Amino acid sequence: MLRKEFLERQAAIRDVPGVARRILITLGGADPNNVTLQVVRAVKGLVRWNLEIKIVIGPANPNCDSIQKELGQSPLPFRILTNVTDMPSLMAWADMAVSAGGSTCWELAFMGVPYLVIILAENQVGVAKGLDKANATLNCGWFYALSTKQLSAHCEKMIVDRNVRTNYAAKGQQLVDGLGAERLLECIGKF
Repeated sequence: MLRKEFLERQAAIRDVPGVARRILITLGGADPNNVTLQVVRAVKGLVRWNLEIKIVIGPANPNCDSIQKELGQSPLPFRILTNVTDMPSLMAWADMAVSAGGSTCWELAFMGVPYLVIILAENQVGVAKGLDKANATLNCGWFYALSTKQLSAHCEKMIVDRNVRTNYAAKGQQLVDGLGAERLLECIGKF
């Protein structure tokens, strides 16, 4: 089931560029372990790809200062966004994303955005593993077991591998077509 602002938007088949240059980083509303900072450190070394990066910081995230400080030392153009009200437009902008394993995964899949998923909480394990098994994303595993070097390698592989991104985008849209709420109501109606 998707939020209304996604259902009002017609998900389209995306044009997948040869190299992903626009990256969206979105790790939930709070991010108490500051995994966003880990992702920033992982991608800021990928200068040769001429990336443009937007970072969504949730309203309960206490780490904005440390992230800003890290970005001040980066040669890449990072943009921090807070109080975001139009996630569908941000997702439509992105060539790829790095996300936590929550409900944003379904939204990214619906929008056809290829993405990497990082598990931040126990309730995200099933989503991350299931989507990985369905070949709709790459599950990078638990944040605490993921090194910056590993995450950087995962990001770079996705940045340069158009076939992987094309496959993730297509599989995601096959899995999440926006009709989940209707199907749920239909099942409830049968009881």
